[in-house]
Amino acid sequence: MNQICKVLLFTLFIFFLPVLSMADNIEERIKSLEQENLLLKDIILNLQKRLDSLENKEKGQEADIPSQKVEQLKERMTALEKQSEETWLPSMKGEKVRIGAKLELEYRDVQNENNHPAGSTDIPYGQFQIDQFELRIEAKLREDITLFGEVKAKPGETKLDEAYVTFSDLPFNSYIKAGLQEKFIKPGRRTETYPLSGIAFWRDEDIGIEIGGEFNPLYYRLSLSNGLRLKEKEIGEDDSFPIIQDDDKNRDYNDSKEFGVGVGYKGKFKKAHKVDILLFSYLSRLSDKDIDFLKEELPDYESDRKKNYIFGGNLYYNLRGLRFFSQYIYSRDGELEREGWYLQPSYKFKFKGVKFVRSIEPLYRYDRLDTDYPSSLSNFLTWERERHTFALIAEIEKRLKCKVEYNLNDEDTGGKDIDNDEFLLQLQFKF
Repeated sequence: MNQICKVLLFTLFIFFLPVLSMADNIEERIKSLEQENLLLKDIILNLQKRLDSLENKEKGQEADIPSQKVEQLKERMTALEKQSEETWLPSMKGEKVRIGAKLELEYRDVQNENNHPAGSTDIPYGQFQIDQFELRIEAKLREDITLFGEVKAKPGETKLDEAYVTFSDLPFNSYIKAGLQEKFIKPGRRTETYPLSGIAFWRDEDIGIEIGGEFNPLYYRLSLSNGLRLKEKEIGEDDSFPIIQDDDKNRDYNDSKEFGVGVGYKGKFKKAHKVDILLFSYLSRLSDKDIDFLKEELPDYESDRKKNYIFGGNLYYNLRGLRFFSQYIYSRDGELEREGWYLQPSYKFKFKGVKFVRSIEPLYRYDRLDTDYPSSLSNFLTWERERHTFALIAEIEKRLKCKVEYNLNDEDTGGKDIDNDEFLLQLQFKF
């Protein structure tokens, strides 16, 4: 019996030895990261002191110290702060890993339209809801090879939203992304509500390859993907009165791929003025299922033409707290023409020493989506759309935001108007 016990103890020791060793390595790595964090914080504090000193001197000796030096120190301090916060953890295999998540809790209320030939409001009363929960993971296989994945869960639906590998630091300051990813024309979104052209053209992801490069101040983007299929999608939180969308739930698996190209300029002038301009185009062909959709959903549509292309541009301007963004997109799907554009100004007010409010950003957006097809009172896919969005974005803490939005929707139905304005209150937690 004693011999059996000794054998068992020896076996357990051999089995757990690697685990204990790995735990020691992880503990050492965490201690090392903590020391690096402290060192970065010391560097940031010293930079802040230097920056304060330069700014004080600049007030009395503006001619002696160039403001460009101050701007460089600010940018360096911001980069170091970001680096100190983005702590990577070791995986079981030794790779660097980061995990993030986002939760969106909402209260929404839509006007009750119950007397229109095209339909009625799906949920015509106010309600609380979990809009979605996201889980993100990022792993560095090497400093120049990164894996990213994101899963989104909604009531009754869970899907893989993004999954791609990025190869960076390639020749000519370029990179390659391969997998399920966003379109390169998609801008950073500030409101929960998507602009109409965003819903129609770039809300959903596609599977393919993207190549990009920077030649300061110019940059380029190239993409080759499966392409998306035409479908219908709601314009807000309610499922009623949707529009035609390039939809990711019906990815277009066929022999005709979508090719995209973009050329942009990103630069600064007069100290704090930042500009980003992007011109883009996509070229593909409609699938048989796309043509079937158009024939089934649009009155008197009979064309078998497969020509499919998109072109447009983005304009972004930033001056300290002032932001302005505009986008124009034109598309041709067979004989169907769609055209969308929007303007979005906002200003971010920052507060210091206020306990529950770090910043407040009022935002306004005007957007249109025109369908070059005769409006049919009973067919919402043929309507021309217009929307005014009024939003207030409050940053409670660095990773906690409260968004209040009101959308005034207007449709050219070819007859009777509909009541479908929407109010949205959202609490967003993200880390």
